[in-house]
Amino acid sequence: MQRETQKLCIASICFLEKGQPKCYIRAMSINAHILKGDSIFTSFRSINGLVVGLCDHKARVLSQINESYFQKRFDTKYLEDYFLKDLSEYIEQHPNHYIRVTFYPSSKDLRLGIVDLEVLFSSSVIPVKTKELKLKQMSSPYSKHHKPVKAGSYFQVLDLKREVSRNGFDDVLLSIGDMITEASTSTVILEKNGFFIIPMHATNLESVTLKQFVNYLTLKNIPYEERVVTKNELSHCDHLYLLNSINFISGVRQVDLMPFKMNNNLINNFKNYLEELCRE
Repeated sequence: MQRETQKLCIASICFLEKGQPKCYIRAMSINAHILKGDSIFTSFRSINGLVVGLCDHKARVLSQINESYFQKRFDTKYLEDYFLKDLSEYIEQHPNHYIRVTFYPSSKDLRLGIVDLEVLFSSSVIPVKTKELKLKQMSSPYSKHHKPVKAGSYFQVLDLKREVSRNGFDDVLLSIGDMITEASTSTVILEKNGFFIIPMHATNLESVTLKQFVNYLTLKNIPYEERVVTKNELSHCDHLYLLNSINFISGVRQVDLMPFKMNNNLINNFKNYLEELCRE
């Protein structure tokens, strides 16, 4: 099992010179999991060496690898002891880091045994972004049959994000038909008159940060509901937020040409709540 960022040297450049093939080999360093399109991962930010909802992150990713790679043949506790016994120590050694835990097959066989799956812990320093976001509405690349697994490549949605960034937007607001689903790698939250609405859709990933946000709303007796949300409801909302495990919560100030007011009190209070959890 890999415990540090594994690097490989690859790549060749070939072209014709005077009608003859000419090949030049150059070395490039690249994380191995980037080469592994067939992978499942979870990622999160540590706060002073602790991770809010770490048990939920582990439970989600272990459930996903058990179903996808092992046809649910193993007990979750067994998988955790086998693959993640060093994770807490790794997190403690990388306080205030972005941490990613990636699982990928080391065998070409379709039916894998536990020794055929590798796990890679990697980390980097990524500042928490506090920017007010501009979103562009786009059709989701996923169909209603999409399996909500945190797969190794977000290429489809990140390609959309790159596309809209050329026109000054920060992210995409995805929808399937008339139903809002999520942003590229974030959960969407709507607020109207102090009431919070969480879009539900079968393609949405089970969000650990959303679970913490719901816990916060419940603790503060703030009303909310989880339901299908249509695109025309955007114009009736006061505030819009994105949740993820890296920036936790961000305010949205614009969707297409539609402006939204910022609720910095809610944003700051939720971040403070998460920090308090790490001090308990």
